[in-house]
Order: sequence, then C-alpha cells, then structure tokens
Amino acid sequence: MVTRAQLQQDRDTVRADIERRRIERESDPLAFDDWCRSECSDARAIGASPVSENESAAVIYRTCENNQPTATAAAAVSAEAVSEAMAELIAHERGEREQLQREITTLRETVAELRGKLDLAVEIIRGSKTGEVATLPKPRHVA
Repeated sequence: MVTRAQLQQDRDTVRADIERRRIERESDPLAFDDWCRSECSDARAIGASPVSENESAAVIYRTCENNQPTATAAAAVSAEAVSEAMAELIAHERGEREQLQREITTLRETVAELRGKLDLAVEIIRGSKTGEVATLPKPRHVA
C-alpha cells in the first residue's frame, strides 16, 4: 500500500522538477522568449490586433502569424504538462487502489463470518435426530 507520505514525496519530486525546468528556461533568454511566444499564441488566435503602437509614434510592433515556437520549447512545455498530469493520475490511482483494498478486506471479513454461521447451522442440523426440528440460536444483528 502507498502511504500518504509517499504520495507527498512523489508530488514534491514532480514539483521540484517543474521548478528546475522553469529556472532552466528562464536562464536562457532565447528559450524563454520562444516559450513565452508559444504561450501567447492563444491570444493571437482569439483576434488580437496584428499591429500595435507604443505611446511614441516612433515604435510600431507587428505580430507575425507565421511565428512557430521551436521544437525544444514546445517539447519542454509538453513534457512539463505531461509530468504534472502523470503525477496527479498516479496519486489518484493509488487512492482508488487503497479504497478497493479496504472494501475487499470488509468483504472478506463478511464472507468469513457467514461461513462460520453456515458451519454452525450444518452442525446443529447434523446433531439433531431425524424427524426432530432443529433449534437455531437467535440471530445476531450485524451493523
């Protein structure tokens, strides 16, 4: 069984990896710029103006639609998202497995109790003579 401490440790490891990747990405200005552009591509797709002006008329910015993020920046974002999603999935599956183990244990205990009751009933019936009515003990109510 996986303990809560193990889940916490797994989550902390994944978060540390994500933080390490963020620091690496931000330490390289070109890679960080590519990553920022890939993150901002949604804003351009929504309908942002392709041309914007600064307060001084001397500077005009144009957004080009054919800018594609480099493969390394896209892979870094994708790997980061995948690793975080996998960590959440593993934690969720471990929790469900623990819940199933508890339910199986409860069912096994119930089956063992019912087997004991059945064995008792068989012994009482065998102990009675033919033609006599066997008296069973009063049933216990199980909560």
